[in-house]
Parts: sequence; C-alpha cells; structure tokens
Amino acid sequence: MGLRAHAADNGGMFPAGENDYEEDIVSSNDAFRSLLPDYIDSEQIFVQGRSARGKRADNRFDDASDILQSGENHYSYIAGLTDTSRTGWPLVVDGTNGSGFYVTDVGQKGGCWEARKAIVAYVGGSAAAVRLEGDRDGDRFIPREGYPEENALEVGYMGEGIELLEPND
Repeated sequence: MGLRAHAADNGGMFPAGENDYEEDIVSSNDAFRSLLPDYIDSEQIFVQGRSARGKRADNRFDDASDILQSGENHYSYIAGLTDTSRTGWPLVVDGTNGSGFYVTDVGQKGGCWEARKAIVAYVGGSAAAVRLEGDRDGDRFIPREGYPEENALEVGYMGEGIELLEPND
C-alpha cells in the first residue's frame, strides 16, 4: 500500500532511478527508503526473522542515512514498474539468492521458506504466499503468471529498464 500511495503522489511511478533522499537506487533498501516515514511508519514490515539478511530493524528515521540500513530489509524489489503495469506482475518478493531464485537452505540468501513458497506483493496491490516451482534440489522460482514454467523474476518480459533489486547485506 505504501508503494501504491507513493506512485499516486509521483505520477504513477514506483521508486526508481533516484529515491526521495536523492540517492541512486541500486538495492531494494534504496527504493524502500523512499517510503519511510511518509508512506510507511515502521521498518519492521521489511524484516523476516528467518532471513539470511534483514532479521531486524531499529526504526531510526531522524537522518536519511539511518533508514533501512544493511541487514534491516529482507525483501527484493522490481524497479522500473508503474501503477499501470500489469496487475499480476510481482513488485516486492522475498529476498532471493541474488539471481532471482530460491534455495532450500534456511541459512542462505533466498532460503527463508526452504524453497517451498515465497511472499509476493503484486503491482495491483494484492499479496500472496506463492508455491515455488523448479527442481526441488536445484534453484526454485516464482512462476510467471500465464507461463508457470518460467521464472517471474527474470524480468525481461516486463520491458526495457526493469530490474530485480536485492536487499543490502
């Protein structure tokens, strides 16, 4: 909801390019920093206790450099989408292994749910726990809407300039 409110105030654009603190957006932390504290009032929604990154957050907002520091965000972000992009495209997902896939080891990046499911928030504003596809012993992926054999996080099908951004470690 915070991303949709941000887009409503910014010509339909979700955070991309540069955040509200004039920092280049190169990670999901940088993008989500645009939401705090005006659209979201707690860093806690970005943490996941089982995550290899992003287990806890301190809720410090007094200085922009304190907002969503490394280790305070578990989620990945698809940069370059707008509020008119397809509603079924992923916008925010559980942090991956760094390449858009999930692994079975809980202690590793992308292993939060043992490669069984991933939390996905979509452009249209809905969210769900999605069953992952792929080889159980290999890399698992979020199935693409309409093309379940394809990884939804291989974002080339969404258009030019769209990229998956991972959290800061």
